[in-house]
Amino acid sequence: MANEKKLDIFISKLLDSAEIKYTPNGSDIKEIQDALKTASKKLTGKKGFPEYIAICNDFILVIEDKAEIEKQVLYEDDNKQILSTDQKGISYYAENGALHYAKHILNNTNFKKIFAFGCSGDEKHHVIRPIFVDKSGYKLLDKVENFENFTTENIIKNKF
Repeated sequence: MANEKKLDIFISKLLDSAEIKYTPNGSDIKEIQDALKTASKKLTGKKGFPEYIAICNDFILVIEDKAEIEKQVLYEDDNKQILSTDQKGISYYAENGALHYAKHILNNTNFKKIFAFGCSGDEKHHVIRPIFVDKSGYKLLDKVENFENFTTENIIKNKF
């Protein structure tokens, strides 16, 4: 049986390696804390708990993970460009949950540029995919091995 806590530890090590300061299960930023009070993935209006939240430059990083690689993403379309935003997709799939939290933060705070990360698997076999989210919508980005491209320095250099 897959163990999500092991994935949590692996993801935290990758964040530490990239020297990205993060908060597990919420945020140290009051505005985001307040937004998460109504961000339940079950769409009940209760509190939501993404695995990690970080801030790099003007960007918020929201990370949601699932132990099973099969729980990486649920699409609405055959072209694999539109993520399901129903309660099943949001609750049970990493990318869908990350996108849900990112949209909630975008709509309920002054933060307007977010990278949502869906992560699944384990230390040996894993998927990490960033999704760029802003007021115009979201864009699925290429899968990555770590968070090195999302440090404050690299975000500025890459002009996101």
